[in-house]
Amino acid sequence: MTPSLLLVADGASIHTQRLAAAVARSGWRVDLAAFEGPTLEGVEHHALGDAPPTRDSRYPVAVPRLASLIRSLRPSVVHAHYVSSYGAMARAAMALLTGSRRPPLVVTAWGSDLLVTPAGSRLRAAIARWTLRGADLVTGDSADLRAAAQALAPRARWHDFIFGPEAVLIEASRPAVGSGVVSARAFVPEMRVELIVSAYHLARRTSPGVMSNQRLTVAGHGEGRPAIAAAAGAGVDVVGLLSRDELHATMLRSRVIVSIPRTDGTSAALLDGLAAGLTPVVNDIPANRQWVDEEIGEIVSRDPSVEELAAALVQAVSRPVAPDVIRARVRPVAWEDQVASLLDAFRRLLR
Repeated sequence: MTPSLLLVADGASIHTQRLAAAVARSGWRVDLAAFEGPTLEGVEHHALGDAPPTRDSRYPVAVPRLASLIRSLRPSVVHAHYVSSYGAMARAAMALLTGSRRPPLVVTAWGSDLLVTPAGSRLRAAIARWTLRGADLVTGDSADLRAAAQALAPRARWHDFIFGPEAVLIEASRPAVGSGVVSARAFVPEMRVELIVSAYHLARRTSPGVMSNQRLTVAGHGEGRPAIAAAAGAGVDVVGLLSRDELHATMLRSRVIVSIPRTDGTSAALLDGLAAGLTPVVNDIPANRQWVDEEIGEIVSRDPSVEELAAALVQAVSRPVAPDVIRARVRPVAWEDQVASLLDAFRRLLR
């Protein structure tokens, strides 16, 4: 019998789409329960409703619909992404099921859902605790996420799952020394993209000889785009949301990638940048420290000033680091291996 997976996640997310496609290619039947997102080849899409993302009430309202889907589809595994929204909704839907109708529930934490949201209120912390304790398996991509999950649910089974780079990107040809700086984080306050733009302009003013030929490409989307576009100025290209192929092509011809979130799990964009051989500039948070040290990149303070970040950008452009040395950091977490390991974890649940 063909195993089946019901993904409960943001269908508009490239990470959801990427995982759904990979699992479908592996031979599993894949269904996706989501509020939005495109139709994906080989994946059956089930709409949970049409309420906008700004309306938090859409998650509890959709619980009966999701429970009905689980009953009718009878998936081998239900896999919900983002603890505080889809994860809590899937946990609530499971509570409406009985006996043999209940498949294993896997919940994946993404970052702020455990590192930020539970700290906002006792209610949110209680929801996260209830969600994690009702899961048969919890996955995440960094040591601090694991610690946060285990603080809320000490007995939860944990599996490291990383949205790693594809092997083809790690092995792709690139110039020995590229040109340009890349930011590929969402246009939301937590990612501090405006600070990156300001630091880039300061670096150009203070070190024109080093930075004159280093354009800044700002890729991403989100509520902050108007402010970021207004701050762009000379040398900055705000390109919006790129396809993975377009983003990888940009990375492969560039020199530096910068990521300085207030808090986060492992950034898939950062891992892609390392796979492309870019010198990283990151801030000092645990998820960044798992991948970057002073041998391959520049590490600024957790909350850097514009001056500190500008100096780090200049240093990163100036220093010689062999791309193969950088790429070696992410070879062990190639995407294909991560998906295979996740499916093995699913099979262990079924046994």
